[in-house]
Amino acid sequence: MSLTLDGEKPGDATLVHEGKTVLVIDEDVSQSLSNKTLDVEDSEEGLQLTIKD
Repeated sequence: MSLTLDGEKPGDATLVHEGKTVLVIDEDVSQSLSNKTLDVEDSEEGLQLTIKD
């Protein structure tokens, strides 16, 4: 799985914060992440997006 910059497409899941779309997830990826938690953790390389069960 990787992150890429892209525009919103029909069927995509979106996360809105304070009235602004901050994350767009492909429909297929969204289904596979349905029981997961997306989090941000600080590491030696800086902030990293993590997926937790």
